[in-house]
Amino acid sequence: MTWNISFSLVTGVLLCILLGYYVAYPRLPVVSNRLFILLALSEMCTLASDIIATLMDMNHQSFPVWVLFLVNLIYFLFFTLRSFVLYVYTVTLASQHTRLQRGYYYVGFAFGVLFALLSISSLFTGFIFTIDKEGYHSGPGYAVINAQLFVFLILGLWMIVRFWKSLPGTLLSGILLVYAILISGGIFRTLLPDYLLMDTFFMMSIVILYITIHNADLYRESRTMSFDYQAFELVVRDHHNYGVWYQLIGIMTNNYEEARQIYGGVQIDVVLNRIGRYLREQFRGATVFYERSGCFLIMIEERQTAEKAVSMILPEVIRRFREPWDGGSGSRVFLNAVFSQMNSDLEIPSVDLEIEVVRRLLGKGGNGELDHDFVVDRTLVDEVIREFEIKKALSYALQKNDLQIFMQPIIDARTGKVVGAEVLSRLIDPKLGLIPPVEFIPLAERSGSIIEIGEQVLAKTCRFLVERRSELQGIDFININLSPIQCMDPDLADTFDLVPKTYGVDTKMLHLEITEESMVDPDVLKSRMEVLGKLGYVFSLDDYGSGYANQFRIKTFPFSGIKLDMKIVWAHFREPDSILPNAVSSFLDCGLTVTAEGVETGEMVQQLREMGCTYLQGFYYSKPLPLDEFIEYLKKRAS
Repeated sequence: MTWNISFSLVTGVLLCILLGYYVAYPRLPVVSNRLFILLALSEMCTLASDIIATLMDMNHQSFPVWVLFLVNLIYFLFFTLRSFVLYVYTVTLASQHTRLQRGYYYVGFAFGVLFALLSISSLFTGFIFTIDKEGYHSGPGYAVINAQLFVFLILGLWMIVRFWKSLPGTLLSGILLVYAILISGGIFRTLLPDYLLMDTFFMMSIVILYITIHNADLYRESRTMSFDYQAFELVVRDHHNYGVWYQLIGIMTNNYEEARQIYGGVQIDVVLNRIGRYLREQFRGATVFYERSGCFLIMIEERQTAEKAVSMILPEVIRRFREPWDGGSGSRVFLNAVFSQMNSDLEIPSVDLEIEVVRRLLGKGGNGELDHDFVVDRTLVDEVIREFEIKKALSYALQKNDLQIFMQPIIDARTGKVVGAEVLSRLIDPKLGLIPPVEFIPLAERSGSIIEIGEQVLAKTCRFLVERRSELQGIDFININLSPIQCMDPDLADTFDLVPKTYGVDTKMLHLEITEESMVDPDVLKSRMEVLGKLGYVFSLDDYGSGYANQFRIKTFPFSGIKLDMKIVWAHFREPDSILPNAVSSFLDCGLTVTAEGVETGEMVQQLREMGCTYLQGFYYSKPLPLDEFIEYLKKRAS
């Protein structure tokens, strides 16, 4: 019997080139990459043993029977091993974004042992193959060899289907294409047994896996030539799943955006490239990642190496960052950096929290919130855990439309009557209890869910005004807060037009409070206010004194009222001067109403009334109240 081995020879040469290039090139320290190397090696062993066994079988008269049996058995064992490694690789790849269940490995291992024993049993039974003086002969159970390939392919496909929702699109498409090719190869092997084609199909699969999944350039940041943050998340998830210890050193450029404006983007990009190369040279054997905004992460996986890096290398790196960097063409660029340390001994309960801790760390450094080097401890971890739980509670509340609104009365300073109220959102979670707005509103603004909060608050306010209309006699207006993010929403006017119409609420009763922070883009804000003004809305400037608004900017916008921030009100009563009275007087002269927040004593009421404040709001009158309690409050005040 003769076999055509020409395909296998070409395949072997190409596989050696690819594997050599992959091993020599920097790659991520994750289990799937190691298994990819193992898969390529098992393919090389299968290919080599296949060629050797085939050549010896074609010249069987030159070799003893026991030698022929041994080389053929080795080929069949490698054939089984290759299929098993492919399955293990698939399990690891498919479950890398979730907690791995080792039972999946045991299933494949059991099948692998079974098929290996069947091959070994041929020594006694001839079930898979036999060797005699006439050479090699397929046994009655030879079809098991093809069957075991399909068994492992089916098991692998089941794993892909099991976890497909958690897989990135490129990874999913790549692994599915590989399985399509291998199934085709199994069919060809069955139909054309005289051609050694299966190795070629495996070679094609390995090339596709490299291109779509294991090419390091997919995870490399172009300016620094370091791995990007997506790669960092992938490594952290892998280490978390397999319990790999690591030390993390963070290098965060303070006020990065300001540096880009001062030196220019081209020079900063040159410096980032030099920094990335410098860090890779200093921390040899470690993995260097770059996250946007001038932040680098160095991951070290051995404790002794990490101790040496922290005690000897890090001080030198800190010293180097105090010196200027060459920005090209002889320019000198100074970058102020903060250094941090963190290791996996913190025992963070989930990988998502682990990644969030690092993200918060980088955010604090890049935004200039940190001005000193530090080691990450439980305080930051607990803070992130708290934020993470609040995010989940907020997401659940928005999904279930469970966000609640409270009302804080607004008092006419002249008559002492309740004439309005401010709507305040409240998040109440069964586990966390009442979560203050100061905690969940900033998180909502960062995540973008503040827009959905605004929509729910508006809808619930309108429904309250309609359902309790008869009990709200004397209430002239309701104040609703707009966040800076809402003011940038191009669909803001459509929402604030549709919702009141749906409930039949007059928009003139709804006053929109816009904070000074919202005035960061005057042109956009002014256009939004003009459109909303045409719909009948009235505007107040909220928290005056906490930001940077001045009278010229206030006159530029169609505000009808000013709300004094409680801090500026309290500051006046701690150390009285003419600043607050003069500000109130000037606003009144401009035809604006003035509301004072933070009113807590009768003395404050008296003096603010004498200053000419139009409205008063604060705990002296009432804290923010649930809707039913607000109605009861109105009834008591009326009586």
